[in-house]
Amino acid sequence: MRNSRGRGTRPGRRVVAVAPASSANLGPGFDVFAVALERPMDRLTLSAEKSSKTEALLKVRGVSGVSVRAEENAASYVALSMARDRGIHTLLRIELKKGIPVGVGLGSSAASSVAAALAVGELFELELSQTELLRYAALGERLSSGTAHYDNVAASLVGGFSVTINDGDRPHVIRYSPPRALKLCLATPVVALPKRKTEFARSLLPSVTKLSAAVHNLSMASAIVSGFARGDVELIGYGMRDEIVE
Repeated sequence: MRNSRGRGTRPGRRVVAVAPASSANLGPGFDVFAVALERPMDRLTLSAEKSSKTEALLKVRGVSGVSVRAEENAASYVALSMARDRGIHTLLRIELKKGIPVGVGLGSSAASSVAAALAVGELFELELSQTELLRYAALGERLSSGTAHYDNVAASLVGGFSVTINDGDRPHVIRYSPPRALKLCLATPVVALPKRKTEFARSLLPSVTKLSAAVHNLSMASAIVSGFARGDVELIGYGMRDEIVE
């Protein structure tokens, strides 16, 4: 199981990657701000066997509502995409233990995608940069929601409070450690949601906004970043106001 851009892997070797849930679009930080959560988490175990082509066998345990088809599951899709991109011909055996509920705004597909990207990078010793990991993980988001957005995958990858700077196709993440006094309360209402709910929700967003709303959101976003940088919980809370998306 050699490849053109990695060191290969020893037969029988297994790696385990864990990625946490996240909450994104904080306040006015649509597609930019996110925070990783202590729990729940997704856990992915990956091994590889000799094969003349690139393929995957997927086993999913845990929460319901997750596709078990390799080309339709975010984790296995990311793993297959990485292997094909790197010229790796192998049979990927993927066991995904889902701890994060699907469709409730906790970055479920993002966590699975990050776990897959980390596992493939480790198993085949690819020595990937943060940008490469983000781009690969975002493929799972594109599969799940129709858009390769980085906010949830960034938080699951680096932890803490993350600010994603996306200049074209080279995303970069700045991480801040949340103040110890900051506590989060999660509400996950049980409601009927359409298929591909993230893609549907994004289609409802305005394409044009008022200048006053843009200025307001910029000032509130600045307050949130300043609050995390200074460890000021009240300032973080003050900035959680949005006049465009929510």
